Amino acid sequence: MPGPHGEILPDEMQKIQQWIDARWQNRKCPACGLNDWASSSYYFKDLVGARDFHVGPAAKFMPYVAFFCQNCGYAMRFNALLMGVYLNEPKAGDAHAG
Repeated sequence: MPGPHGEILPDEMQKIQQWIDARWQNRKCPACGLNDWASSSYYFKDLVGARDFHVGPAAKFMPYVAFFCQNCGYAMRFNALLMGVYLNEPKAGDAHAG
């Protein structure tokens, strides 16, 4: 579960790193060719179904973990649901809620 502001928590970052190490074979940046990546400390969300665009608790989205080439800025993202790290949104009263 993400932190109250969408941040990636330390235990999630450990799972992300294990997932990446097991699957991301060629880590050369497709834009510049270097292997100099940094990960975001927050989840990124793309709204699903832009035709019926709305924001709020009923909004549907796809969460991603983003990696950025520190040389050229190229961004790569991985589906956080498939990684098994983004399970639910925090709710009021949860341990992570503010």
